Amino acid sequence: MPYQWAFLPGYKFFSRDYVIPAYTGVVDNMSLMYTTLVTDDGLVIKIPNNLILANSAIANYSEVTERERKLRYEFPIDISPETVLNNLREALSEFPEIKDIYLEEQSDKTHYIVVITFEAPVTQWRELKSRLLAKVIEVHREAKQKALA
Repeated sequence: MPYQWAFLPGYKFFSRDYVIPAYTGVVDNMSLMYTTLVTDDGLVIKIPNNLILANSAIANYSEVTERERKLRYEFPIDISPETVLNNLREALSEFPEIKDIYLEEQSDKTHYIVVITFEAPVTQWRELKSRLLAKVIEVHREAKQKALA
């Protein structure tokens, strides 16, 4: 039976690991014992203040008018990445908010991931992301049809 020191973690973090906090959202109310948080999904949760204050980094976005966002989309590896990137750049050229379109990684043996970074006002990013996603889906469908032909 293997033994481990009590103060060592059960998992060793590597430099390529990305640690994401458990909850993100907007603070709705902070009382003596709990903080009420509205998550990005719209879920209202109460978190004990000792967890909020001891284990969190808090970002104040109230003074920021725009934030950079990412849209990730998987394409089948059968479709040329160069073709996909060129088609996306052409289809999304009408959006001045787009900062970059690039191939990020291969997600598994059959797909690769394309990332589109864009900046949008805090109040409008969801609508813009939805419009971008609709265009990306169109490009995907067209590329699939050309690959089948």
